[in-house]
Amino acid sequence: MTVIDCKRITELVAMEDIGEANVAITFNKLRYLELRGLPNLTHFCSGPYSFGFPSLDEVIVRCCPEMKTFSHGVSSTPKLTAVYDDKRWMKPNLYWEDDLNTTTRCLWEANQYDTRLLFRERVENSEEDEDHPSEDEDHSETTEEW
Repeated sequence: MTVIDCKRITELVAMEDIGEANVAITFNKLRYLELRGLPNLTHFCSGPYSFGFPSLDEVIVRCCPEMKTFSHGVSSTPKLTAVYDDKRWMKPNLYWEDDLNTTTRCLWEANQYDTRLLFRERVENSEEDEDHPSEDEDHSETTEEW
């Protein structure tokens, strides 16, 4: 699953408070998760739910300056051994500290300044592109993808 350049998204799994303390959600077939260019994403889920990702073996988090934790509940990722900050680089930086929540926090702490700077540059470039559209592009209809 890839989620890229969604300026308004704050979490990926949003649920009404169902009043149960031990809710577990399992993504059996999810093997790949990329979160990139999500300036308001604070976590995967804000609820106290447990998540199981038995097949997840690759996670990339880039330009998500507000994502301090993955979720507020426990996340089981038996195949995951690292989180990339960007797969496109020749030598991607890998992070792993005990579990996905701790790793997300460490990634945020390690890249807080760099991530904010990179995102600011992307937003400024995006705004310039909007102010000066290319003559080759068809701007008849604008849709927001997420």
